[in-house]
Amino acid sequence: VDPVLPEDDEKYGYIYPATFLGHDGLAGAFFTAQAIVGGPPVETEGSDFEGRYFFSNFPREAQIYYSMVEDLMNATTMGPPESLTLAPIYNAKLRYYASDADYAANAPNGTFRYFNTVQKLLEDDPNHNENLGPNLDRTDLRIGQGIYGELLFISKRVGTIYVVKNSLPETTAKPDV
Repeated sequence: VDPVLPEDDEKYGYIYPATFLGHDGLAGAFFTAQAIVGGPPVETEGSDFEGRYFFSNFPREAQIYYSMVEDLMNATTMGPPESLTLAPIYNAKLRYYASDADYAANAPNGTFRYFNTVQKLLEDDPNHNENLGPNLDRTDLRIGQGIYGELLFISKRVGTIYVVKNSLPETTAKPDV
């Protein structure tokens, strides 16, 4: 927590963030004027991601981060500056398959493609990379939730909704679409 906060700050009743995502570098660098986008917490019991809150730096490379909801709820966000705490932030890696056939062929033998950003995923996606143009400078990522509680990553840039398949337990009935 920033030690520059006034010592009497708690008398004003401010509520500080439960976590904080900063940027390294000089003012005016490429990352300035970017926002953070978040979605609903994953609350589906039995999901690989139960209890996580996902968010991303919007709009460019779309690095995916998450914090545990319990840590966010337990962060101290009011009081004297020295008592404030932040929930930890973790980097998420994306494992991507272009189709169900791609998944069926590669998942059982552990052949995965991992991506650190949605931008890299979009550049590698055979369904979309020819439509991106010479430079993919924006992903315009949105994070949502489907009707079964599944996590959705939505790229406005390419008009695609990516379903995070392991955001639901295996026993959840899924539509045949």
